[in-house]
Amino acid sequence: MPPSGLAPGGAVTDIYDNMPLDADMAIAVAVAAALLLPLIAAFAAPRTLLRARVLVLTTIGALSIAALAALLGTAPLGVNMTLDPSEEPLLDSRDPAIEAYHEAIANFGEDDLFVIAMNTTGGVFTREALERLRRISNAIRRIPGVRSVKSLTNTVAYRYRSDEDLVELADLIDDIPTDEHSLAELRQRALSDRIYPKILVSADANTAAINVSFRKMSDGDFVAAGIDERVMAILAAETVPGFAFHVTGRQHVKAHTHRIMVHDLVRLIPLAVVVGSAVAWALSRSLAATVLPVGASVLATLWVYATLAWLGRPLNLITVVLGPMLICVGSVYGVHVLARFEEMSAGQPDRRRAALDCLEYCRAPVGMAATTTVVGFGALLTSPVPAIDELGAFTVLGIVSVTMISLAGIPALMAGGSGDRAGTGTRMPVVLERSLVALARNSTRRPGRMLALWGLAAVTAALLVPAIVVDTDYLNFFDRDSPVRRDFDAINKAMGGSVPVYVSLDGGTEGAFREPAKLRALAQLQRSVGALPMVTNTISAVDLIEPLNRAFENDDAAAERIPASRGEVADLMFFIPKAELRQLANSNHSRANLVVRTPASGSATVRQLERDIHGILERTALPEGIRATVTGNTLLVNHGADIIADSQTRAVGLATVAIFVLVWRFFGSVKVGALAMAPNLVPVLMFFGLLGAGAATLSLPTSLIGCAALGIAIDDTAHFLVAYRHERGRGLSPEEAATACTVRIGRPIVSTSFMLVAGFLVLTLSGFATIREFGALSAIVMLVCLAADLTLLPAILVKARV
Repeated sequence: MPPSGLAPGGAVTDIYDNMPLDADMAIAVAVAAALLLPLIAAFAAPRTLLRARVLVLTTIGALSIAALAALLGTAPLGVNMTLDPSEEPLLDSRDPAIEAYHEAIANFGEDDLFVIAMNTTGGVFTREALERLRRISNAIRRIPGVRSVKSLTNTVAYRYRSDEDLVELADLIDDIPTDEHSLAELRQRALSDRIYPKILVSADANTAAINVSFRKMSDGDFVAAGIDERVMAILAAETVPGFAFHVTGRQHVKAHTHRIMVHDLVRLIPLAVVVGSAVAWALSRSLAATVLPVGASVLATLWVYATLAWLGRPLNLITVVLGPMLICVGSVYGVHVLARFEEMSAGQPDRRRAALDCLEYCRAPVGMAATTTVVGFGALLTSPVPAIDELGAFTVLGIVSVTMISLAGIPALMAGGSGDRAGTGTRMPVVLERSLVALARNSTRRPGRMLALWGLAAVTAALLVPAIVVDTDYLNFFDRDSPVRRDFDAINKAMGGSVPVYVSLDGGTEGAFREPAKLRALAQLQRSVGALPMVTNTISAVDLIEPLNRAFENDDAAAERIPASRGEVADLMFFIPKAELRQLANSNHSRANLVVRTPASGSATVRQLERDIHGILERTALPEGIRATVTGNTLLVNHGADIIADSQTRAVGLATVAIFVLVWRFFGSVKVGALAMAPNLVPVLMFFGLLGAGAATLSLPTSLIGCAALGIAIDDTAHFLVAYRHERGRGLSPEEAATACTVRIGRPIVSTSFMLVAGFLVLTLSGFATIREFGALSAIVMLVCLAADLTLLPAILVKARV
């Protein structure tokens, strides 16, 4: 289904993108590779790069202008940003059940219900309630894009009329009764029906349902047409004392999701810029140290968004965090470059010389830090979930972009001008300086005690890991008190389940399900599945055929069964209106469908339901030639949870090995590489310990944190180790070198960590509950990483006498 998004002027449009995702990500990687050229120059020929400073700055400016041109539309003026509010990017792309699902949809129609529940205090079967139900049904039917509306007031019914000795096929309600006796008779007839109490009226007759289906359209068309808003406006106009309305369904949820995504983009990106700038200013009191790092991350984010716009690739429920996250993560590189420039420029009147010294020093730690961050996010590319793949690919592009701007652009900019002092004017706050001195003293004088404390924390976290709950629920993206969740729960309670699951039966030959034996097998399967604890109701063609057979047998209750011959079954099936049979059997009756309704939505409960149904199929002796498939959009979405644990082990393991090799090769020592991993793996382990302690479930959003934290955390470790090696080279003891590094490198480490924490905390203002959870947990992990770099790392270096 094509995604939808914000077109120029804020309108919503469709992007019919035939380019496969793999090709898009290959292009993103190619763009990132092109941006490596200035970085290579910064590494190989820093003098040449600074001599070409005008060209470097002009290139950055030209790329930014081109990015703006790609991102901004002119007819009308607006942003070429597209949004995909669907759950499709969250599906496991390797899931073989996807093909089976599409096959079932082709045979039986979409399984995306759009259900409106009208709850009444006086009961559904009153004249006022039925008239209101009819007005709403008729009003919704007139909305362009609506294909059908089904409620008690317009559903087809058939019954035997003894006065004329015929079977009547007509609307259940023609003229709404006015007298109590007729209303009571209508109530009895509706509640005794095989199907109505399952889909159109609650068992207590206090709630009536309206089932709406739409013409084939993309999510973008649906949102652009404002169908959901028009439905809600109709319901609002009919809401009076004694009547309440609830709405659920995938299209309704997608429309709500789209609104939140727009809200998040408009609010969170500016907030990330403001918060990052505020933290940088508070820690530096320098305009340059505030504007340049944040500005570099803003430009990199602009380039990434422009690439997305150029490719026509929408933001989804996972990549919506891309902008705010890049702004907070990307700012750290500029902070380190400017901090080193300040040191190099102290007492140095030649700004170009200070910039060269800064570049020659920073190219190694910044380059390694960026590489490890790229590895951390690049590990996400091993996930079969497209949304996570995209986040990994475009975050890599953003990290390469901001590294190029920070490492090539900032020194080039600072090398210009003149003055007696080339520094940025930054100054370490007294409180911070004293705190760093105290931390250094505790870590270097009592390294054993510090290692014991961290070891205890790590062991405790490891013991909690087995208690992690893996669970993904699309509805968990929303708050428990959000309208989406409240309405879903209310409709589940009143109507007994609004989540559909298909059990598709392929008979193999045309007319297979006109055979009485096969229908009886379907009936038995329906009874078995209907008895499952998480199943609230089931519907199949048997629910239409058996009552119709009774009607043709003069309303004989004993005749409410499947006819004995194929011919009789065929006559009944051809008598049933095609619209009524559409979801239960295909046109040539070679396939039949058992529609299962459940209130389950979380992956854990849905997974159990799927296992239970498969268990019944294995125990049920279906007639020869019948092949059964359990499918449904809900199952596909929740299959993603099954791969989270495996993908976590693979991705974090891959990132760990790759980062270890990088650190080892950079420092030329396996020992240093192994020691450097400890203060970065412990925070990740503690994150998983938090999950095991019940802080959150391991879901798609929280599954991103492990690799991301590992890649980001190594940044400060790299800067610390480079400085430590320099101090040791000057002849300082391990204690002296660790103390000097904690105090000197501590300020940029604290600055970058606070910027990361503040940036991730911005995500806690998202309209999505799971994104807020991701932001809060990421901020906690960044704080643990800061503590590990300032206390655990010095203690390790001193204890190991490196």
